[in-house]
Amino acid sequence: MATELDGHTDPDADRGARRLLSWLATTEARWLIVLDDLRQPHDLDGLWPPAVETGRVIVTTRRRDAALRGPGRRQIDIGVFTYEEAHSYLRDALADQPLLRDNITELASSLGFLPLALAQAVAYMIDRDLSCTAYLARWNDCRRRLATLFPETGGLPDQQRATIATTWSLSIEHANQLEPTGLARPILDVASVLDANGIPTDVFATSAVTGLLTAITAREIDTEEASDVLGCLHRLTLITRSPDSAARAVRVHALVQRATREAMPKAGLKRVTHAAADALQARTPSCSAPAGASATPDW
Repeated sequence: MATELDGHTDPDADRGARRLLSWLATTEARWLIVLDDLRQPHDLDGLWPPAVETGRVIVTTRRRDAALRGPGRRQIDIGVFTYEEAHSYLRDALADQPLLRDNITELASSLGFLPLALAQAVAYMIDRDLSCTAYLARWNDCRRRLATLFPETGGLPDQQRATIATTWSLSIEHANQLEPTGLARPILDVASVLDANGIPTDVFATSAVTGLLTAITAREIDTEEASDVLGCLHRLTLITRSPDSAARAVRVHALVQRATREAMPKAGLKRVTHAAADALQARTPSCSAPAGASATPDW
């Protein structure tokens, strides 16, 4: 970009980047820089465009790290589609395929209103001439895996680079490498068999879960480390933490759950399910109550 601006070719990429930043800081021209799909916050160390009246910067990323915040920066969380947005998207995407639009309400709901999932599902449906109902029959078939329900890499829409199953898999692997290492995947395994709409945080602090983590990693895992792992998963947008709701403090998209469960061997899924059930039982208070009174958990 620096070469395009001043015609000078610099073999040193770092020096060329500094030249561009200097130009952005001093030009009177209005400019907009878009940095798409930032993978690591430190990739922008020393490369943030200058904060000047004439310029604007938009960074898109799945990360939620505090390192991305700063003076003059505003974080805008982009969630899933609303009901209306999902319907509008599906109607437009299938506008020239009216016979395929027989059940867009259930399709949007089943895919959790996730824009990426809906885009890839529509491409899959069009390529195979499947109606919403026909696609949902495949979707609800427990024998089918996510990889068989979306287009292969060469058939992705909108110049997307990875299928949704691959996207989540890479994110999980990345989270598993963050400190404390090796814990993100087993914690997400536990979350994948619980309620996507919300899980109390202290479920992950029970001896059932810390014992599972200890067995998997062959080292003693305490509640503090388990809590730190939830933070790692939140930073990579694999979960969402809502501390204002104790009963539903941890939310996981249903598609993330499905991708996580599919990656587990049957023996592992059985062990995780038992640990999650024990954690819920430990978290739920005794249901004994005086005669005539209703006994319900506090969540």
